[in-house]
Amino acid sequence: MGKFIKFQIRNAATATSATGNRDILINVDDIASSIDGAAGATVVVALKDPVGAAASFWTFTLGTTVNSDPADTTGAGVVANVAPTAPTSQNMPSQSVNRALTANPGGVSSSVQLGLDGAGTPLRMYFTQAVLT
Repeated sequence: MGKFIKFQIRNAATATSATGNRDILINVDDIASSIDGAAGATVVVALKDPVGAAASFWTFTLGTTVNSDPADTTGAGVVANVAPTAPTSQNMPSQSVNRALTANPGGVSSSVQLGLDGAGTPLRMYFTQAVLT
């Protein structure tokens, strides 16, 4: 497996904001588990912590629409986060994280590639926000 897994955050927030487009790399040795949030709209990656430290989690929000005009902060360019329809079991976000954890033997990083949501006409899911708590 790679040494890091990469989460590509794609949204219309400005690059200078705390929520803008960016890649987040997490050392695979620091990951304890990943679980799906309500209706498959989030995935929570639990991190291992030193003894006595509070638990840490990355919560990644998913969406199916990414607006591509970050310059417009009042109209069509604001961050578009359309929550996905609950995906099927094989497309659950936690499974995508698990596949990335076991991919790319000997490599430096593996990217988490999300599947399609469960809509009648399935839509590609994206990570639209990430929060470390």
